Amino acid sequence: MFFKEATKTWIVSAFFLILSNILLKVDFGIHWFNRLFFAKLNDTWQYFFYTTIHWKTILENTLFLSVYIVLIMWLGIYVFNKKDIG
Repeated sequence: MFFKEATKTWIVSAFFLILSNILLKVDFGIHWFNRLFFAKLNDTWQYFFYTTIHWKTILENTLFLSVYIVLIMWLGIYVFNKKDIG
């Protein structure tokens, strides 16, 4: 929807995944930013492999990811409705 050619979409998607994996390892030094950063929230599934499962952290991260999903979904629907596709 944002790009007319499918190749550009694949390249941007791959770039997003690579950049997210790189930013996952970066420590920004600000605790609240590290907790709310999208790339670090995607790593929540690894909490299930700890000996003691931190359910509160998993639920908080899932809530923040749900908010991100709703915002991105709303943005996509808004742009799709405003863009002349045809």
